[in-house]
Amino acid sequence: MAHQSEKSVGGELHAWDIAAFSRRLRQAMGGQSAYSLERKTGIAQSLIRKYLSGSSSPGADKLVALASALQVPVGWLATGEPSMLDIAEASEPPDLGVKEAAIENVRQEGPAYQAGACPQAGTPTVVYARMMESLFEQTDSEEQREWVLQRAVDIICTACEGRTALMAGLSKTELERAVALAVAAYKISRG
Repeated sequence: MAHQSEKSVGGELHAWDIAAFSRRLRQAMGGQSAYSLERKTGIAQSLIRKYLSGSSSPGADKLVALASALQVPVGWLATGEPSMLDIAEASEPPDLGVKEAAIENVRQEGPAYQAGACPQAGTPTVVYARMMESLFEQTDSEEQREWVLQRAVDIICTACEGRTALMAGLSKTELERAVALAVAAYKISRG
């Protein structure tokens, strides 16, 4: 049974929702393993697995270590406030315009370029949904769309360092920039 700790907020006592903490931890970890997180934090894998299962909750020191390693605010990890979308909107978004190296790699490798800067299966569905309109506006054929989509997702993964929560928080405009970069790379590779 999960331990529910209590905290005082504004004079009221509230139970800490350990199940919600576990979900936020899993979200912040993305596809990262407990072993990888252990290496970054010094917290034993077995304890991290207990946090993930909701059978244990971290103390303040471990909560800070987890938040720091996962690059999320301690308050969000502990309580869910503010939401990850609020954090993504309030923080400096990745500058997708400076990822010219991605275009240069595509230009150098030309048709031999293989997508996959990060696993596309880990990309949030909302990223694809927000890119579709721009993708159809900027491409002419199904083959070009597929090529551009794969490269745009690679650019986004690179810019967000594979962090799914940050990818999900990107604005439509930022995603349109990634599509535009991928279209430019397509033209370079074909030209």
